[in-house]
Amino acid sequence: MNRSWVQSVYRRLGYKRRLGTTSRPPVPRGLYEESRRGFLGHIMHYVKLHSIPPDLILNADQTPSSYVSVGKQTMASCGAKSVPIKGLTDKRSITITFVITLSGNFLPMQIIYSGKTKASLPRSFQFPQGFSLCYNEKHWSNEETTLNLIKTIVKPYVVSKRQELKLAPTQKALMVWDVFRGQMTEAVKTKLRSMSIELVAVPANMTHFFQPLDLTVNGAAKKFTRNEFVTYYSSTVQKELSNGKCIEDIEVDLKLSTIKPLHAQWLINFYNFFTTTEGHAITLNGWKKAGISTLLDGTTTLGPDDPFKAI
Repeated sequence: MNRSWVQSVYRRLGYKRRLGTTSRPPVPRGLYEESRRGFLGHIMHYVKLHSIPPDLILNADQTPSSYVSVGKQTMASCGAKSVPIKGLTDKRSITITFVITLSGNFLPMQIIYSGKTKASLPRSFQFPQGFSLCYNEKHWSNEETTLNLIKTIVKPYVVSKRQELKLAPTQKALMVWDVFRGQMTEAVKTKLRSMSIELVAVPANMTHFFQPLDLTVNGAAKKFTRNEFVTYYSSTVQKELSNGKCIEDIEVDLKLSTIKPLHAQWLINFYNFFTTTEGHAITLNGWKKAGISTLLDGTTTLGPDDPFKAI
């Protein structure tokens, strides 16, 4: 058996060598249809019952963001047994919570840093008005950060939008998010109810089907910050080379004191991008992929009452 023979077998079978990915358990068609009907049906019920406008239909989701974001492949000499990549094992990160609306609005971010005090926040860095900064030991979202999100981002937006649309202060809004336990506590539900916000949870293990942010924005955020990091890294290397430094002697500064404010600026750049027409389209596409906007505008329907009928 040699390499040529193996390659010929791959070609005949229509196979090729691929990097492995994290697999999701297959979802039976009947379960998918049943989950879809329940999830979308609840959304339609609340929207019709309370005449909720697109500006008051919100989606929130958390996603990690790495300070040092690099790919797993690089250029190396043929036959090299070791291919080190700077930053490949760097796991330092934060958590970002995005909030969008069915109308395409992209709200200020909640950013959760790792630390026990305010010293964990980027030093001497000014975030745009409306951004919410938190910190905890593991930079994870929990009940406390969720209540903070509601208080500092969701509530100001909903109150302001009701006034702008000349709606009653008790006009219902709708929040769509995951069944993550930090978001589903009684304290969180009570807070949403007090603000006249109905809640629909994305079915467990179905975010890749029905979570709008997970379908477009979260991936775009990772790609955007990765490109920003690569630009920073390559420009630093180029500057050192221009100064006559040997490539082997160049060390790019990746200390938190340096990279944290840079990363914060990248997040602001990403936020600004999502206020553009192109960013707006990406936001809207997430709602479309989840089947929410197409259901509410009548383009699609819930389908038959019995999800197993056509099987």
